[in-house]
Order: sequence, then structure tokens, then C-alpha cells
Amino acid sequence: MSLLQGQTIAILGYGNQGRVQKLLTNDLRQKMRELFIKDVYEGAFVKEWSNEQAGGSQILAELKAKAMTGPMSQAEDNIIPPVQKAFALD
Repeated sequence: MSLLQGQTIAILGYGNQGRVQKLLTNDLRQKMRELFIKDVYEGAFVKEWSNEQAGGSQILAELKAKAMTGPMSQAEDNIIPPVQKAFALD
């Protein structure tokens, strides 16, 4: 791993971990528990994933396309080049 990659990972981790606590309300935690029980313990996720794969992964492709054109991806496209330039090792 290069110095830039390590620093980028550290920055992203700090940003994510430092802000996620502000987003996690008790209501959200409860909803996450309910989904976890349904999806994991009751097997809903494995059934859904198996059907997705058997059907050609169309939903996954749509989710990836949406993520790559979303505001977070666009922000990354704008910030990564200047960060790479700033940390370029000559």
C-alpha cells in the first residue's frame, strides 16, 4: 500500500467513524436490529441474494450505477485528484 493510499484510508475511516454516531438514532438502531433479524436469522437475505444472482444481478448493476453517479461519488471525483497531487511522491 502506498503512502497516499494509507492516508486516504485513514482520512475516510476518520470521517466515517467520526460522523456515523451523529446519524445513529435509537429509532435507526432498532430498525437495523429488526432488519438484521429478518434478513440474517430468518434467511430473507440469502434468498434475495440467490434470486438476484440467478436473475442476472440486474438490481446489483442498477445499485452500482446509482452509487457511481450519486453526489458522494461525484465529490470523490472532485477531491481525489487534488489530494493525489498534494501527496505525490517525486
